[in-house]
Amino acid sequence: MNAIYSIGYTFSSKGFVFILNYLAINFLLLHNYGEFSLIFSTINSFVVISGLGLLYSGSIISSKWMRRNKAYAFDYFKFSSYLIFALSFIFSLIYYFYCGYFFSVFFAIFFYSIATLFDGFFYGIGEIKKIFFYGILNLLFSIVLSLLLIKYKGLDGAIYSIVFSKILLIFFQSILFFQKFKGEKINFKIKYKKQIFLFYRKNNIPLVLSALIATPVITFVIYILSLNKGLEDVAVFSWCYQIYLIGMFIPMALNSYYLSILNKKDNLGKMILIKKINSFNVFVCFFSIVILYLLSSYILRLGKIDHIYDAYIVFYGFLFCIFFYGINLGFLSFWSSVGKSKYHLKMQVLWSLILVLVVGLLVNKLGALSIPIGMCAGFIMQYFFQKKEISQMKVV
Repeated sequence: MNAIYSIGYTFSSKGFVFILNYLAINFLLLHNYGEFSLIFSTINSFVVISGLGLLYSGSIISSKWMRRNKAYAFDYFKFSSYLIFALSFIFSLIYYFYCGYFFSVFFAIFFYSIATLFDGFFYGIGEIKKIFFYGILNLLFSIVLSLLLIKYKGLDGAIYSIVFSKILLIFFQSILFFQKFKGEKINFKIKYKKQIFLFYRKNNIPLVLSALIATPVITFVIYILSLNKGLEDVAVFSWCYQIYLIGMFIPMALNSYYLSILNKKDNLGKMILIKKINSFNVFVCFFSIVILYLLSSYILRLGKIDHIYDAYIVFYGFLFCIFFYGINLGFLSFWSSVGKSKYHLKMQVLWSLILVLVVGLLVNKLGALSIPIGMCAGFIMQYFFQKKEISQMKVV
């Protein structure tokens, strides 16, 4: 049942991003929507770093240490919240000199990162049902608020929508979080500094670096696209990319759930389970591809880009990305569970290099299509290397 709640919770999060993009592309000029996409993508890139890999590492901490040493777990999340605040401030200050936004960017980065911290904690202790209901309430609140903000405030309203999209969720999550740590002293001191630093070095840092090489690279190639082809091509890419994320939401939603299961098994059990996970992901992705293909005309019309011929080609390119990402997605949970987050980092470096190389070579000729082509090429190479690595693992 937790798997269903996990899917539902991720749907509430990914669903809001899709609806936000739908509202933006319908109420803003295509050029302004392209600008919004660049800003949103840049904020997401900052969140990847300030989120500190906590969705996975936080899940490991809470699942293993809430019963053994609750004070250590509390120190870990407290320490992480300090880092989130500091990084959010630094990134928003940097971005202020680029675009003039400070407070909106700061709170967007901070709220999204804190939500990631709470998500990792609740996945680890199995409180998925509660955060699912919190996510649904937050989704309904955020949709209404975003509609009003974008309709009456335009581009600024779309940015404010990003800021306030996690407010209600964090409010509910924080209440439940402190209930679980009832009896712990609320102060600024960190008792288990050495242990936390060691854990960060082994788990958080490789996860942050691997994510840093992924999402910011997408932002980087979007900037390449905008410089070579303009903001309208960025708008086409962004809408198709949102559909790609929707197509991937079930496997992505289950990734944290998979990690919680993998953590409880020995290496042999993990190797058996990852084969089942990958098979299930392929089945779900194939089903998503068929549905999205049949609805392609309607989906592009929904984003008001159906009159652009290249939009169909870019859209179909992302359908291939869904498949090739799907065959790789389960490996992230697997490498985290066996303590080989550094190997996943290597795979992300490989994927990113291939993506940037392909886009650099093809963007002038193919425009936005160069990005899904580069993504697919990177996913294919990742798959072959990861399959080889698992086949060579020793069972202990």
